[in-house]
Amino acid sequence: MSSKLYKINVITEDKDFKIIIAQHPSESIERVILRALLYIYFHNETPKFTSEVCQGDMPDIETKSCLIFVDKKPKKAKFVASKFGKKLILATTKDHQIPINPIDQKAWYAKIDGQNIIINDHIINLNLR
Repeated sequence: MSSKLYKINVITEDKDFKIIIAQHPSESIERVILRALLYIYFHNETPKFTSEVCQGDMPDIETKSCLIFVDKKPKKAKFVASKFGKKLILATTKDHQIPINPIDQKAWYAKIDGQNIIINDHIINLNLR
């Protein structure tokens, strides 16, 4: 099975984004959307998608100062982030929040909840049509 490509256009108050993103054969569409929105959310940090999506210990997005992991195990993600000296951002498409390790209070969480994306406690309506 091969990856499927999506062209995503997002218009914000500040900027218009056009992203081409690949969906791994084992990846849900919610996970693809969450990765795209996190990419946009961190656009000032020069994000880049990593090539090892859905692969064990690798982050999904890397920026100048942080590593973003979607639906990954928090312990492994924390180890990788600390190895590279970057801030850890944990994201999930599941219905529950990822518990933040008390050792690293700087970790963020993000999740999709219906038509909203919640990044830490900031709710962003997706307004999907």
